[in-house]
Amino acid sequence: MKRVLLILLPPLVFLSLVAIGLKYWALPEAESWALGNLKAYSEKNLPVIIEAESLKFHLLRPSVAAEKITITSKDSIKEITDKVSIESVKINLDLFQLLTGRLHVSALLVDSPNAVVNLDPILEKPGKAAALPLDQMFELLEKVPVERIFLHNVHSHLVSKRHNTSADIQGADLLIGNHQKKLSLRIDVPRIGLMIQGQGPLQARVDLSAMLARDQLQLLRAGVRFENSEVVVRGDFPHFQQITIHPEANLEASGELKLQELFQQLRPLLASYKLPAIQGDATINLKIGIQGLDHLSGTMNVKTKDVSVAAFALGNASVQGVFKGNNVSFSEAEIVHPAGKALLTNTDFQLDENLNFKTHVKVSELDVQKLLVSLNLTEIPVWLQLQGEMPCRGNFKMPLKINCEATLRGQNALVQSTYKDPKSVIVDIAEMTAKGTTEITDKSVSYKATLTLGKDAGESSGVIEYAKGFDIKYSSPQVDFESVRNLANLKFKGVTSLEGGTRGDSHAATFDMKLKTQNFTFENYYFGQMNGVMNYKKGHLYIDDIAGLLPKSSYQGNVDVDFHDSKISGKIKAPTLELSDLVKVFEGQYLFPLDLRGGGAADISFAGPLNFWKMSYQLDSKFRLGQLAGESFDELTLQVQSTDGNMQIQKATLKKTTGNITVVGGINPQQEMNVKIDGRNFRLDESDSVNKISSNIFGVLNFTSQIRGKVLEPEVTLRGSVTETVLDEQEIPSSFFDLKIRRTVMEGNANFFGHRIQADWLIPFNNTPMRLRLKTVDWNYASMFSILGGNSLQNEYDSSLTADIDLRSDSGQWQKATGSVAIKNLFLKRGNLSFRNPEPIQVKMDDGRIRIQNFNLEGPQNS
Repeated sequence: MKRVLLILLPPLVFLSLVAIGLKYWALPEAESWALGNLKAYSEKNLPVIIEAESLKFHLLRPSVAAEKITITSKDSIKEITDKVSIESVKINLDLFQLLTGRLHVSALLVDSPNAVVNLDPILEKPGKAAALPLDQMFELLEKVPVERIFLHNVHSHLVSKRHNTSADIQGADLLIGNHQKKLSLRIDVPRIGLMIQGQGPLQARVDLSAMLARDQLQLLRAGVRFENSEVVVRGDFPHFQQITIHPEANLEASGELKLQELFQQLRPLLASYKLPAIQGDATINLKIGIQGLDHLSGTMNVKTKDVSVAAFALGNASVQGVFKGNNVSFSEAEIVHPAGKALLTNTDFQLDENLNFKTHVKVSELDVQKLLVSLNLTEIPVWLQLQGEMPCRGNFKMPLKINCEATLRGQNALVQSTYKDPKSVIVDIAEMTAKGTTEITDKSVSYKATLTLGKDAGESSGVIEYAKGFDIKYSSPQVDFESVRNLANLKFKGVTSLEGGTRGDSHAATFDMKLKTQNFTFENYYFGQMNGVMNYKKGHLYIDDIAGLLPKSSYQGNVDVDFHDSKISGKIKAPTLELSDLVKVFEGQYLFPLDLRGGGAADISFAGPLNFWKMSYQLDSKFRLGQLAGESFDELTLQVQSTDGNMQIQKATLKKTTGNITVVGGINPQQEMNVKIDGRNFRLDESDSVNKISSNIFGVLNFTSQIRGKVLEPEVTLRGSVTETVLDEQEIPSSFFDLKIRRTVMEGNANFFGHRIQADWLIPFNNTPMRLRLKTVDWNYASMFSILGGNSLQNEYDSSLTADIDLRSDSGQWQKATGSVAIKNLFLKRGNLSFRNPEPIQVKMDDGRIRIQNFNLEGPQNS
């Protein structure tokens, strides 16, 4: 052991002395000499001057380190950058290579380089594009003994004053690997700020990983991130040596984009395009092929979510397309929006200055109200469901302009005067079709179309301005009101030609139209042919300049319907009025039970709720030479006043020669009648109805009637007498009658010809019990023959009838009657001819079955 120690000790001592000498004398001297000659050597032999504050050599782990380095440019390089400052540079040497006598740099580490670079001399360098010298570079790399170059925390400001553009790089890392036949490259720029033409900055993060061979660049990853948006590109560049002359590439790109963030970043950079505001999310996948600068092609797959462009919400879409050059084509793209769905086919985009496009839009469903809301047009009182097709073309460069030719079908079209009140309907249309053109801009939507409602056609044009509201015009030679489901919550029937418009905004809407109607009914009142002007303003519907014609009547007037208070007012004047026309006017409210005719005039003014039975009105009318229930009259005067539905007859008289009818009473708002009718001195010989039977009947009719109960279910009582009766110059005793009519039954009693005939009855109008009792006492029934057959028949006959009739039916059907007919005396004589019944004739009825007993009539000789 001692021997070994004695052998090794001298070399160890020697090496220790050498190491001490190198560390404390030789290396400091060498460092000082190298540091002193670095500036002089570079100033004399290099295009830059290199200075450092310190320089260190390390032997155990062979390396050279320099700190606080400054590189100052000279000559032409000074135009590009004036100075580069570096915090430190470290060169690591391969110890094993050194032991074999070769110099090999395992790593070159550059920390915190900082420089300002002027790009103008580089960008404007004249000369024809040449191939990249990749062959020479790789030949040189094979000779350069550097394995890796790592630049850490790079800060650089790249600027082009001529183009007013700059890039500020902060904290970038660059790793270059020399693999002899390949060169690897990794770049990570955590923050880069771009100023383009004075606009920006555009803040982004960039990373790149690539592998370069002699004639190919393989792009493993190139990523750009803007806040929450990121795009990643992968692919390869074959023939990379020729990229400056004829670029070729096969790339794939994918990205998740927040469009609002990108728009805020890019809009200042693309100010000349005046792009509309964009919001929403998008996922993109691209395949790009490049064969020269003018031959760009590929495919794309884009999915969007909640996307809006300017004020237009496009919703969700799935788009697959191809692009070639500056043209992008989509065979099919589906847009899903809260307002509906649309399918875009044959879509072409031109990536030119105006961003022109064309497409074919098929709308399967579109809720216009939801669309307006998505455009921030809240509380616009318009609702409509649409389907249809629209070939469109236009440009996305501001000002936005899109033109379409549309064929549309609409359902449930509704316009209200106010958004929040569902009762404020202006117009409600169940179904319609439209064909025309439309123009969409960043400020409005305008259209012009032919409309079809049911079997009727018309034209319409209009504009919806996002900031102001809408203004729509329309006209039609004929519209059937049956095609309109609701017009101002009023009841309209008939057909009309119209011309008008509707306009409004998010607060209110109005409309006006000129009407020329046929067979027109308004609120169940028939107005025949009516012309007028209809306006809707501030909750009021005005119908002015009314000029109407009924078959034999004319009228003028105006109407005001107040929808806020649900009231109506107006005045109608009829200078020529036929009573039968008046009956037709009111038949929708009340069916007058009697035929009524006559000519005259009438004025009516009205005001009150939209309920006839609660309305106030004044009616003044007079008619002459008319007919009531087939009876002619000389004059009819009717004056009626209603206050809040309490109608009172001020004057109602009917005159016919000496006869007179007077009506008093009224109807309350509950539609309950209390009317008294008094008729006096009506002569039978002046009666049209009686004269149709016989002209030899004379007498005086007096009656009193009371009408009570509901208007549609009145109870009528009628009492009267016929006195001074003469039949064919023979006086007949007076007759009396008492009649009651209710909804289900008519009952009464009568005493004719001085008690010769007495009767009472109960006759139902439905299947309820029926009764008839009739009694005659020595009635000379031959007195009626003059009515049937001539003036002198009753003078040739002598007759007598005494009988009792008592019939009833629980079902109300005559054919199922039960009861009896007893004829005690039946006698008839003319000259020498006569017959009578020798004994009473009995007729028994049991539920419709008839049994006759003792039916025997005998003449003077029992024959």
